[in-house]
Amino acid sequence: MRRARREAARYPSSIRADVSNPRNHHYVPQAYLLGFADERDQTCVRWRMTDAPCFVTRVRNVACERDFYSFVNDRTGKIDHQSFETALNRSETMLREALREYILGGVTATTTLKLRIAVGVGFQMTRTKYFRRKLERMADYAARTWMAAHRPELGDALDRVHMIPGSDVHLNWIQDWAVRLASILLDQSWFVVRATAGQFITSDNPVYGIAGHTDALDVGVLAASEIRYPVDAATALVWTPQPGYDAAILFSEREVSQFNAATFANAYEQAYAKPDYRVALESVPRHPGDLMERINAITQAPEFKRPGTRRFDPASADGTKT
Repeated sequence: MRRARREAARYPSSIRADVSNPRNHHYVPQAYLLGFADERDQTCVRWRMTDAPCFVTRVRNVACERDFYSFVNDRTGKIDHQSFETALNRSETMLREALREYILGGVTATTTLKLRIAVGVGFQMTRTKYFRRKLERMADYAARTWMAAHRPELGDALDRVHMIPGSDVHLNWIQDWAVRLASILLDQSWFVVRATAGQFITSDNPVYGIAGHTDALDVGVLAASEIRYPVDAATALVWTPQPGYDAAILFSEREVSQFNAATFANAYEQAYAKPDYRVALESVPRHPGDLMERINAITQAPEFKRPGTRRFDPASADGTKT
């Protein structure tokens, strides 16, 4: 009974919304990040592509961006800063509760729990900053291809701009691709992985596929030999296209370290761990590649060095953004 209570404590049922700043949108939910935080809701953060030292901060301060899910409501014509993130957080709550019941063993049918988990993981994979950058890159290439065919007179001007899709396109793709990923996960074998020593880390790109090597950079789900999702510091989920049955696997400290190396390699900007795991987080090797290089490799359009997003800040009297 005590063990079950300890396990359940890892999956908080709710988290107070940041009502003081409803425009600060989390593309990795705060409730999820609490699984990699201490009792004061603090997590240790490490940058993937810089040598800056680790630092400790509250989960509400990481994996977020102003107006990330804001959009113009077609019915009212007004900017909506909250409803889409609220809907995403409902899917995250469903995921968290289904995971708890699936791992601890509950009364709901396993097929139902797995469906809820697959949908929730699908939304987590598509709600990230990394996914938006991939979408922007592909949209930029598609626009350039069309313009080159239909407006060749623009010529070199195309190389001086980036054509960014609006937020409505991004939000639609979050939903569409999440459902597609869920259908793929349901056809694969599942493994619940528990750490017998050490801890799992996570990142701002927590769902990722690998192929061939433990530190291989993110690949498409259809090409992946494994799709991974750290659940909390003690638990992870792995999907594989290899035939087999659902299983629970215990990882040694060495295997946890290998898992963490892949997690850190596939972070978009940051990785997160409990503050008491700081030394181990600092020792995880950096991958020589860059996920922005992976994004750029998707197409032949000019490189995306400083990708932008549509902003919703009102203009001041002089016409500048506030």
